[in-house]
Amino acid sequence: MGSRLLQIKQLRQKLEAELKAMEEQKPKDLKIKNYLYQAIDREILDTILNDDTSKDIWDSEKKISRVHKGEKSTIASFASRI
Repeated sequence: MGSRLLQIKQLRQKLEAELKAMEEQKPKDLKIKNYLYQAIDREILDTILNDDTSKDIWDSEKKISRVHKGEKSTIASFASRI
């Protein structure tokens, strides 16, 4: 029974550490999302507004830019200029 309680305590500590790491990452993700939103045409922006993370936005933009090859206002071209 004692080892079971120890396992539960260790699992709880691990989960708390992961939650803390996620909370610390939020401001960075919000900053990146802001930069991404600024770099995207309004037409494309409407299609990605429901994406939750900067990675989701980046992935959506990569899909869109494959469809719209030749457009100069992709995030990839913006990122290469930074």
